[in-house]
Amino acid sequence: MKERLFCALRPFIWASVVTLVAITLLLTSSCGSGNNPTEVPGGEPSVLITSPSDGGSASGIGFFVTGSVADDSLVTKIRLVAGGTPFDSVVTNTRSLQYSLFLPACLFSTDDNLEITIEAIDNDGRKGSRSITVDLLQRTSFAIGVSSDNEREPSWSPDGQSIAYHSEGTTGNQDIFAVDATVEGVPLQLTTSSSDDVSPSWSPNGSHIAYASDSSGNWDIWTVPAAGGQPVRITTNGADDVAPAWSPRALDIAFQSDRGLSENIYSVPVSGGAAAGEPVQLTALNSFEGEPSWNGDASSLIFETNVNGSLDIGRVNPPSNEIATVGGANSPSFLQTDPHWSILGDYILFADDLPGLPAIYVLHPPSGLVNLLVNTGVPDVEPVWSPNGDRIAYSSRTGGTYDIWVLE
Repeated sequence: MKERLFCALRPFIWASVVTLVAITLLLTSSCGSGNNPTEVPGGEPSVLITSPSDGGSASGIGFFVTGSVADDSLVTKIRLVAGGTPFDSVVTNTRSLQYSLFLPACLFSTDDNLEITIEAIDNDGRKGSRSITVDLLQRTSFAIGVSSDNEREPSWSPDGQSIAYHSEGTTGNQDIFAVDATVEGVPLQLTTSSSDDVSPSWSPNGSHIAYASDSSGNWDIWTVPAAGGQPVRITTNGADDVAPAWSPRALDIAFQSDRGLSENIYSVPVSGGAAAGEPVQLTALNSFEGEPSWNGDASSLIFETNVNGSLDIGRVNPPSNEIATVGGANSPSFLQTDPHWSILGDYILFADDLPGLPAIYVLHPPSGLVNLLVNTGVPDVEPVWSPNGDRIAYSSRTGGTYDIWVLE
């Protein structure tokens, strides 16, 4: 009886043993993948690059690398690597996503093809990647609104179609103008006072332009409709307020002021083209801090500072007023001026007198990668990124007087 029972149960016993062994192997494999995920075969993120095309051409100033990532597990990081240097990373937790990463091609030479790699890492540490090679177009520059009237301090409109600047015009004093950025056209004069109006900064929605004017007896911040109209005074302090920079959130305007013991950075809330509150001090040192520029999400400002004895580039993260210098840009022997942050990423344009006269550089602070962009042998200053990063406007004395130039 026992023998017959054993024979009857034999298949079930063997099945149980096989199942137990399988479970043991599965648990062992799972523990191994947790400790050393890179050894797990397959399953890495699948990366696709949709633009630019492999072997194709791309802007020599800057462009977007687009594509998608699909994965059976969560993607935790996407990184762009160009010429061996890692750039923007996107942190996410999703099984599939579209990505669009900005690459400042002006950091690289246009003499050679540039290898671009997109890396995607999942939550088990497995990495998938895809690489392409693109031919960077040669960078060219052209002047707009050329005249003998000393045109300075360009500012792009949000749609990238126009550039505001200040010029002597025909009156002998400085006024604010706007001109088409793509073709040589007739500039539109926006201010006509008998005082000096300088340093235009376009609002994010394109409706107004902020500027500094001494029409009230001292320098204050004003705004004017971008299509022309009645100027509105924003600051009313007896001190000199200059160098306005409209926040990307459109909620406030940063500016430079000597209303304290020294030049510092302040911010005033605005609604439309009018003031909506009292200015707030953003830096509080006994050194010089001026020419502010916002980053893309309005969480940080960069500016000129001589807190270390030479003119360098500083950074502050409001509401904190603790200043940090920007790595890769500062040298005690030279002057770093006119810093301008790309709205698309952590890339900074600035002017430096390293070659003997001011020339224009681009910097990626996290890596310290820096590249000389414009050096004509005459002063080249006040560089600003276009909204989508594919052009740079600046002031140059190439023609004997300052004119607005565009590098593309």
